[in-house]
Amino acid sequence: MENTNIIRRCSEILAALILVFTTIVFIYANTRHSRASAYDVLSASRSRMSNSIDAGAGNSLSDLASGSNALESDESISNEMSLKTAENTVSETPTDYNLSTPLPETKGESVVEPAEIPDPVYNYVQVNLLNLRSGPSSDTELLGTLPQGTRVQVLESHGEWLKVLTPEKKEVYVFAEYVADTKPPVYNYVNVNLLNVRSGPGSDHNIVTTIPRGTRVQVLEQQGEWMKVIVKDNMEAFVYAPYLVASQNLVARAESAQPYNQSLASQITEYAKQFVGVPYVYGGSSPKGFDCSGFTKYVYSKFKISLPRSAEAYSGVGTKVSRTDLKPGDILLFDRYNNGRLGHVGIYLGNDQFIHASSSKKKVVIMRLSEYRAKYLGARRVIK
Repeated sequence: MENTNIIRRCSEILAALILVFTTIVFIYANTRHSRASAYDVLSASRSRMSNSIDAGAGNSLSDLASGSNALESDESISNEMSLKTAENTVSETPTDYNLSTPLPETKGESVVEPAEIPDPVYNYVQVNLLNLRSGPSSDTELLGTLPQGTRVQVLESHGEWLKVLTPEKKEVYVFAEYVADTKPPVYNYVNVNLLNVRSGPGSDHNIVTTIPRGTRVQVLEQQGEWMKVIVKDNMEAFVYAPYLVASQNLVARAESAQPYNQSLASQITEYAKQFVGVPYVYGGSSPKGFDCSGFTKYVYSKFKISLPRSAEAYSGVGTKVSRTDLKPGDILLFDRYNNGRLGHVGIYLGNDQFIHASSSKKKVVIMRLSEYRAKYLGARRVIK
């Protein structure tokens, strides 16, 4: 009886080992066919294990041997199945690629290069005064004017009109025919009785000729305090820049006593001061916003004195006064755009101070005349 129990126990251990082994085979078999075969092996092993247990002690040894043969047979079947599975796996691999065929590149994020920013396009005013409009039509609001030679940046084309950016960074519309990509010639006028013309930019250079007051010369460029100009016979030479003015109207005449109404001047300057801080608005001519000529015109109109709307036109108003004879209420003239032309005006307050609508300060301000950076061109007196 004890021997029978031992044999039965050995049969159970063997059956367990067979079960473990067939489970391993089942895991490695990847195809349906191999899984089905492993399941058959597992079923057969379980069946033999049951028969071995039920047969009794007499048949246990023979069943044990039979189980061993079945194990060997199952190993052979599993090996064959594994080989076939491997072959099938290889045969099912696409043949489009081989060692000599490069693999396709992995698609990553494409590098987006920044778009090139085109260089700005500049044109120059070709007429004496160019009207600036709020839209691409002569029926739109007139915002102001620009003098000849002023450079503007072209933004857009609208048929016969261009949208441009002025030197004061205002977007306006101008008639395309009146601007071009070449700078027009700029002329100045001699403002001394006899002006020395030299071979170089300095008083140590030789005098090549002289030219009288009122003579018009073409300006080429400025070098410090000296101006390179074209004089008679197309000769290029240099003259002292402070002795030139931008307009023939600025040329000094014979000195004479200038009439002056001190009481009226005091009223005008006090009235002008109340607008300090009003915003600068290009083309503005009201207390809601001023530009330089709009401010000056508005102040003087209060006292029945009519003045031009364009800064450049101020060169001909009233009478010319020297800088040493400046009085409160005189109108100051400046080369705002550094192009040799009148482009900015202000009102002198006395004691080296003046008031004006400043585009750089963005409002009406009081400044010192001696510290103002724009080139001083002269002054005109309209208070009589």
